[in-house]
Amino acid sequence: MVNTFTAVIVSGGIGGAGVALLVNELLPAAPKLGPALERLNPAPAAPQHTRVAPGPATAQAQVGQWLVKRLPITLPRKDLDLLGLSAEEFLLNKTVLVLFGGCSPRPCSLRRGP
Repeated sequence: MVNTFTAVIVSGGIGGAGVALLVNELLPAAPKLGPALERLNPAPAAPQHTRVAPGPATAQAQVGQWLVKRLPITLPRKDLDLLGLSAEEFLLNKTVLVLFGGCSPRPCSLRRGP
């Protein structure tokens, strides 16, 4: 009493499930998250600090130190350490970029016309 259309739909569903199970078994399994994270983030080693003899400070370093002392902002110190930048270099670079952008608004603007 089952019509042909219902039989085709059911057999297609069973066949599709079989193909899905076959593909699932043939594809490689995802790696376990715990061991993968341990490989990416090994236990931290003891920090080795080396002292550099203070040399004569350049004008750029002095301006950077002044900016660090005067500006009430929090710096992304961990990110700067990863990039190998000091806070003084970072703030001096940002200040120069702000001044350059403020002095040349016309070439940097997107508006056309007078």
